[in-house]
Amino acid sequence: MILSILFALTFIVGILLVKLFRMTALKFNIVDIPSSKIKFHKKPIPYLGGPAFILNSLLFYLIFIFITNPYNISSSKELFILVFGTVILLLGLIDDIVQIRPLTKIIVQSIIILLMISQDIRLQIIYLPKIVNILLTYLWILGITNAFNLIDIMDGLCGGIAFIASIFLFFTSQSGHFFLLFLAISLFVFLIFNFPPAKIFMGDAGSLSLGFFLASYSILGSYGANNRLALISPILILWLPIYETILVSVMRIKKGKSPFVGSKDHFAFRLRKLKFPKLAILLISYFITIIMGETAFLAAYMDLENAILVYFLLVFFFIVFFYLLSLIKVENFNDY
Repeated sequence: MILSILFALTFIVGILLVKLFRMTALKFNIVDIPSSKIKFHKKPIPYLGGPAFILNSLLFYLIFIFITNPYNISSSKELFILVFGTVILLLGLIDDIVQIRPLTKIIVQSIIILLMISQDIRLQIIYLPKIVNILLTYLWILGITNAFNLIDIMDGLCGGIAFIASIFLFFTSQSGHFFLLFLAISLFVFLIFNFPPAKIFMGDAGSLSLGFFLASYSILGSYGANNRLALISPILILWLPIYETILVSVMRIKKGKSPFVGSKDHFAFRLRKLKFPKLAILLISYFITIIMGETAFLAAYMDLENAILVYFLLVFFFIVFFYLLSLIKVENFNDY
């Protein structure tokens, strides 16, 4: 009963917060101006969607904790994730307002991740050495944090993928971290205003903190009860941002460009070049995320042989998909 009421309040207050933050962004001119070769909106769009849905999620999740178990979070690893995630939110907010160099953002993120690892928030795969677990944790959180930032290039794309991923992470991780559900509701509200044509953007504050929270909570999950391959369930659930990062990075490096410099190498632009409508691109992205999420959920309960077969087929499909997308030339494509 309490959870249902809080979910409803999360939705209602979320609408008010998005509207409030949108007005604030317009008042103080915190907007995204269509000034680069990969920004195709016709007029400035306000930022601050990210702070709206993250703060809304934090508010009602903390209320939920204090009502149901007020003594749990203070000694929990989860508290550090919430605190460090808020710092990432502030980093992204500063970037939205004054723009920070990519290297500076990576350094700050790295410091935060290492501080979190120092609190023993890390992968603990029993058949890997501790130092390997620490290294994988660092790469995982840093990679996913920036992967979500990378895919935020189209109205409704990053928010929709994160909405689906947060739900699947909650049910697949078997850890009962309800923050993921409060985040999903807040993202659903945000999508009402961010679906094409967007009235507000999440900005780096939203995309970076989304990636950080999802990556960090995936580490707290419990996987592999039936087969060890289930440990890669978070990779499947977050596969599209990972896939996009690999695709874009490879394409940029092949052209002699830095992976951190914006370009049109994103899969959304490539599908658009093939005359796919924007709505179709969103639905394809959502569908892939749902399929991967369902696969992760089901594979966690499969025996090892069937899980290997499923993963092999997925790897084969995406290798072919990657190759076909790489053949599409988008350098001179402007009709977005």
